[in-house]
Amino acid sequence: MRPLELLLVAALFAAAVISLFYLRRPWPGWLLRGMLVSLGALAVSQIVWEGWRWQMLPAYIGILPLIFLPASRSFISHLLIAIPIGSGLLSAALGYTFPVFTLPTPRGPYRVGTFTRHLIDRKRHERHASAPDAPRELMVQVWYPAKDGAGSRAWYRDPRMNTAKSSYFRLVKTHSYWNLPVADEPRVFPVLLFSPSSGGFRSQNTFEVEELVSEGYIVVGIDHPYSSSRVVFPDGRIAHSVPWIETASQAAFDASNRRVEQMVDDHVADARFLLDEMERWNRPGSNELLNGRMELARVGVFGHSFGGALAGGLCVADSRVAAGINMDGWMFGDAEKNGIPKPFFFMSSGDGRPPERAQLDRLSGDARIEGEKDLQDWQSMERSLREFGGYHLTILGSDHGNYSDLILFKRELPFMGPPRLDPYQAFETVNAYTLAFFDRFVRLRPAPLLDEPGAKGVRFEVYVRPKQQPAGSHPASGV
Repeated sequence: MRPLELLLVAALFAAAVISLFYLRRPWPGWLLRGMLVSLGALAVSQIVWEGWRWQMLPAYIGILPLIFLPASRSFISHLLIAIPIGSGLLSAALGYTFPVFTLPTPRGPYRVGTFTRHLIDRKRHERHASAPDAPRELMVQVWYPAKDGAGSRAWYRDPRMNTAKSSYFRLVKTHSYWNLPVADEPRVFPVLLFSPSSGGFRSQNTFEVEELVSEGYIVVGIDHPYSSSRVVFPDGRIAHSVPWIETASQAAFDASNRRVEQMVDDHVADARFLLDEMERWNRPGSNELLNGRMELARVGVFGHSFGGALAGGLCVADSRVAAGINMDGWMFGDAEKNGIPKPFFFMSSGDGRPPERAQLDRLSGDARIEGEKDLQDWQSMERSLREFGGYHLTILGSDHGNYSDLILFKRELPFMGPPRLDPYQAFETVNAYTLAFFDRFVRLRPAPLLDEPGAKGVRFEVYVRPKQQPAGSHPASGV
């Protein structure tokens, strides 16, 4: 919780304790007035300086019963004192569970500038649109290395995406600023594309994007309509995500899997169209902010969850893409069947081991279907790594959300379960390996981290192409 929120909750508890002393004696008028004025001023200050959010509504409401204390009988007085205590506890629990989270500060030398673009691919039909002639549209956000200049702080995500429940996301502070001037050096910057999870959004990995940009990369996040949670276009239209994998039955899974492979093809086409547009931006006379500043002959791509499938598919489909990262996602299509013949990095959650057949055999229903897909995906990953080489990282004890900002959206109360991995510690690990990988294969710089054993709590495996070294796999783990 934020400082004034904590102070307001503490003040409510203090007011309730003070009220206990006056259950059977008259209230001094000055004390009651002073207490109510102080609580009201504190609530107003919190709303003005920090911003209101629904998690604090019980605390705001909890002030009101104190007004009626002097005129109340004993039983009613007890009840009126209990309400601020319960309201304060409820706001504290809600504020902790759904926090206004803090994004890590980027460590590189560059500031982070950003802008958005609405792109229309008139050569492709939008298969999910009701109009038969509707073209495919995209919303993208570009983050780039910037220098000091005037600019307002960028929102975490488009406020029009927020629902009543997520309205407090407007209070999350990024380290990015709209339309800052581009950094002077170097002449061109390497470019990376980012694809979010199904039901995610283009800025869901801001922890990682801002770090990469601060180190000198241009990163472009893609919102894929009908896959990203809510894609908001400039005219206010909103494209909502459609269901992807269904596990109610094997037949439903097989049918949805075919639809998902089609979606992956759409997303790969989105990314290729984006690269074409960026080449147009880069030409002399384009009047674009990044005109002539992008190196588009060796591009990197990374994605979380379903976005990882795009990373693999784009590496296979486009010669401009030099390397990719799949962050804890299933693979589909050609990349799953035939492997990825380019430098590729798989990141996984869990314990770094494949599902066991004996364990799968004890499962049933949707858990069995998902487990079988996990095993199939693991086997395709290992085939690709053994044939083409690459890297595999597991942050031991991590969850799927640890490879995105999503892990910050909700916290379990401390007494509700076992301790969880520190998300910021996981972010540091992800950022270190992501930067090293793209430095080596996109920027063509030394990256010693990729040649070192994994640190404690990390399982890191390096697979060498068989032509280079027949041994095949060289695990380097720190457990």
